[in-house]
Amino acid sequence: MRANNGDALIAAAVAGLGVLYEPEFIVADAIRQGALEQITLEVRTADLGGIHLVRAPDRAPPAKVRVMTDFLLAAFNPRPPWAIQ
Repeated sequence: MRANNGDALIAAAVAGLGVLYEPEFIVADAIRQGALEQITLEVRTADLGGIHLVRAPDRAPPAKVRVMTDFLLAAFNPRPPWAIQ
């Protein structure tokens, strides 16, 4: 099965239609609830490097950019809220 919707893929996996390969933030709740079980692959998955904030380095950012930066740092450091382990 192929879909561009994480919720549809989770529903299919919960229904027993196969193994689901999705980012942790999509499946974390289903794993915590016991609807899905996390498995270990023999081959490592790609490390996408996390979340990045990019802005121009040569000037001070506007207040709304600073506020958003502070929010992202507080929300995702040191671990994102969906982290399972």
